[in-house]
Amino acid sequence: SGDSWDYLAIGPFTTDEQDQKMDDAAKAKGLTTGMAASLEFRTMMASHTDTMAGGPFTIYELMKKANE
Repeated sequence: SGDSWDYLAIGPFTTDEQDQKMDDAAKAKGLTTGMAASLEFRTMMASHTDTMAGGPFTIYELMKKANE
C-alpha cells in the first residue's frame, strides 16, 4: 500500500496448542508474551500499520468464502 517498511513478518495460522507451546518456549527464555509483547515491540517503532493477506486459495475455497 505504499507504506515504508522496515519490518515484515510472515507466518502461518497456528492452533491454540501451537500458540501455547511458543509462549511456553518464550517464557522459558525470559521473553514477554501475548499482548504485552506486542505493546513492548511497538515501543520501538515510530509508526505502525498492519496489512493482512491470505492465500493462495483454490477456486473451491474462494467459492466457499463467497457463499459464507
